[in-house]
Amino acid sequence: MKKKDEFPVCKEGDFIMDQLVEMASKGCGCLLVVDEYHRLIGTFTDGDLRRTLKASGEGIFKLSVVEMCNR
Repeated sequence: MKKKDEFPVCKEGDFIMDQLVEMASKGCGCLLVVDEYHRLIGTFTDGDLRRTLKASGEGIFKLSVVEMCNR
């Protein structure tokens, strides 16, 4: 079991390209997406990243995490 500070967490308005390092550095293969009150609103997995990249190509640079996460 991982401790709280070992999970990759991002805010819903963050851009995915800014969060890739966080996702990779924690070794989980996902991001936990939270709102301004730190409540979990969704997850964003490495599979979501691959599918979004395939579908939108360079457009991924303009997308926020909340636009792509699973709720």
